Amino acid sequence: MATNVVIANGVQPSTTSATSLYTAPASSGGTRIIAFTACNSTAATHSYSAWIVPSGGSADDTNKIISDASMVADASDSPAEIINHLIPPSGQLYVAVDTGTTINFRATGIQF
Repeated sequence: MATNVVIANGVQPSTTSATSLYTAPASSGGTRIIAFTACNSTAATHSYSAWIVPSGGSADDTNKIISDASMVADASDSPAEIINHLIPPSGQLYVAVDTGTTINFRATGIQF
């Protein structure tokens, strides 16, 4: 049975390191991302990256989905590249920002 889930609700990473937004339950069939929004509410341009990391893996170039997406001041981004990707069981969705506490993330999905 599929269930709607909130993957991230206004998460604003405070560091530039890859930060986990969500871990798909081990007992599930994974979680499909159906909506993803990044919001830069600062007065400067900032960028972010995103990864879907399999269980036991780490955020690296082999699983990067979004690479250094640039966002101008006071803008939102809903990148098509990440929509419909499946976070596998025990896998994680990570994001990283160029400057901490600058970009907020909201994402929803369907857990199988």
